[in-house]
Amino acid sequence: MRVSLKTIIVWIAGAAAVTFTVYALVRVSATSSAAQSPELDEAPAKVYGFLEPEGREVLVWPPVARRVIAVWVREGEAVSEGQKLCTLENSVELQELELARARVASYRKAFELSRDLRDRASSLLADSATAEVEYTQARLKAELDSANIIVALKEVERARALLEQMELRSPVDGIVYRFDVRIGESLSPGEGGQECPIVLGSRDFWVRLYVESFWGDKIREGVTYEVRDAETGERIGEGTVIYKAPYLGRRGFRSEDVNERFDVGYREVVLDLVTDETDLPLGLSVVADLAE
Repeated sequence: MRVSLKTIIVWIAGAAAVTFTVYALVRVSATSSAAQSPELDEAPAKVYGFLEPEGREVLVWPPVARRVIAVWVREGEAVSEGQKLCTLENSVELQELELARARVASYRKAFELSRDLRDRASSLLADSATAEVEYTQARLKAELDSANIIVALKEVERARALLEQMELRSPVDGIVYRFDVRIGESLSPGEGGQECPIVLGSRDFWVRLYVESFWGDKIREGVTYEVRDAETGERIGEGTVIYKAPYLGRRGFRSEDVNERFDVGYREVVLDLVTDETDLPLGLSVVADLAE
């Protein structure tokens, strides 16, 4: 009996449907294996991080939004703690200080007069030539004027402190890594995630690495590793482990390495860097080989 071409096509389609159904059922019922941590000997040895000044960078923000009227340093200069960086517009603070000083002078003159009246009333009271109430009034007036002097002196201190805030000064000994400040421009307090215009830091460098959690016990303080530029691969220097964070976190940046893992926790590790380079930029992406 001859079988038609149409019947053959139907049989082939049916067989294909049955085969696909069986394959799908097998795939669905199969148990997926849990993700395994890589063997340390086979894991990628590259550990990424970035360059920062020893002790981390110091950000200097203005206390209020003001225009810059003078600058005293440049990027790359060494500064000492307390050294002036720039001056903000301070005419209001100067006037407040002058007024506070004028109040002190006025209260001191008032106190001199009330003190003389008190002393005169006291001597007259001893001679019974004046009423006790007049002496009491003179004494209270002298005490009030004396108290006013103390308050006015506090106002002078406050006005002076506000004026000094208009002089931005270095809080540390170190280097000016960023100084995005120009005369005539306005500086504002740190808001809205804007970049800090003044960044200071130590002359010496740290390397902050983000090490995958499974390396854990392999990283120990005191061990030294080679540190390289993550982009060029050129050797920067050697870093010795001085700190290992006691907690796990997530990395906040990516490198160009396609083998990076972001599904694991990372531990921060800090290396004390020894290098002959003198112009390394903060934030430079670096890599260290921690498998050795």
